[in-house]
Amino acid sequence: MADRKSDDIDEPEENGPVQKNTGTTVRFNKKIDILSNKPLPAYDHGPVKAYQAEGKGKLPQKLIA
Repeated sequence: MADRKSDDIDEPEENGPVQKNTGTTVRFNKKIDILSNKPLPAYDHGPVKAYQAEGKGKLPQKLIA
């Protein structure tokens, strides 16, 4: 893994958690951010929890993960 500078925290080179001002976001393929601080309890199914997600580029901006 390449060395990261503190300025790179919002734009990681790989998938994984990204620390943002409001909580932790998990990024997949630089195109989908799952916002762990924005749960969607209406979509929960037992132990499986749903969260708001954001698409980048050609993906829809509002997603559910």
